[in-house]
Amino acid sequence: MTPTSMTDLTDLSDPARVLSVAKEPPGARGERNQSISRSYYAIGCKLRDELGQTNADWATTAAWASGAVGVIIRHEETETSRMLRMAKRLGGEVYTAVLDQTRRNLEEGNRQVYSELGLAFANFAAGIAGGVTWDEGEDVAFLDEVLRDISLRRSVPVEWQSCTDLMPAFHLYLEALRLRKKEQSNGIDLPKSRKKQSELIFTANVLVTVAEQAGLQPYIDAAFSRVSRFVQNNPLGRLPFVRGGVQVAAYSAQALGQRVVTEFGIKVPVGNESLSVGKSLRRVDGRVWAGDLQVLEDHRARRVWRQYSRARDDGSGSSAADWTVMDDRMNYITSFFRAWQQEPVLREEPAFVRATR
Repeated sequence: MTPTSMTDLTDLSDPARVLSVAKEPPGARGERNQSISRSYYAIGCKLRDELGQTNADWATTAAWASGAVGVIIRHEETETSRMLRMAKRLGGEVYTAVLDQTRRNLEEGNRQVYSELGLAFANFAAGIAGGVTWDEGEDVAFLDEVLRDISLRRSVPVEWQSCTDLMPAFHLYLEALRLRKKEQSNGIDLPKSRKKQSELIFTANVLVTVAEQAGLQPYIDAAFSRVSRFVQNNPLGRLPFVRGGVQVAAYSAQALGQRVVTEFGIKVPVGNESLSVGKSLRRVDGRVWAGDLQVLEDHRARRVWRQYSRARDDGSGSSAADWTVMDDRMNYITSFFRAWQQEPVLREEPAFVRATR
């Protein structure tokens, strides 16, 4: 792959470039995924120029999430887990067939989300470059233009379609941006304003993630159901007197596979750390939640926390038991935002972005 220059990286935040990357073929080693990860990082950099460097927005964290998908796409997942190396040895043909299908589904799901949400954030970043230059009454017209070609509903399960409206989330980003602009005025309580901005960005991040994960659900379901179908297609599954037993074994194998992958296979790279979604969030200094998010005061932040997280004050309960379950994913990701949103390392250039320069 041609090394990426700083000019190319900046270019990747442009909406036209996002559309171009989304149309690229996957590449033998996941080259498109690498472009998507770099693009998310570039968009996040442009957004933080306006929203401030204290909080990571959704696009900034999406760069790390896309990088985690890239590990599987490039067949590197067993390098991160001794358990998966063992499963690969024991699983043989089943493991290879299932993982190949999983790679294809994750790669296409990643592309689909990027083509929608990546474009929305690129439009938004381009629109707010230089700050808010219009009256608050014009926000709806601006966001209508930002989200004009975005339609996540077409691939989303019915029960989650009501969560695909991105307008409320982007309104919150705009509210945070307007608060930041008011900091230039005299007499503003700066710590209180900064905390409010952090809570608004946290809430927006969660709402965008709900839409993102709803859009990914069909791809995740299809990837893991391959385990069950593989077992049921065994010749024994066609015999009436053992068919029921084969089906039970098939669904049990699928459930076990989902649990093993969740516990040992899905790692979120953040700086030099690799977080397992199957483990509750912990911090070595004893503090779990970000400084401005220790106590949630904004009613919207409290609402999304109650709705999507089951974590307790010490971080316990923040893990995911089964990554294929939407509520489980949202529990972990919502807790992740509250814990990591203000960490400087999350806003650094990921190693996998630097490696492609």
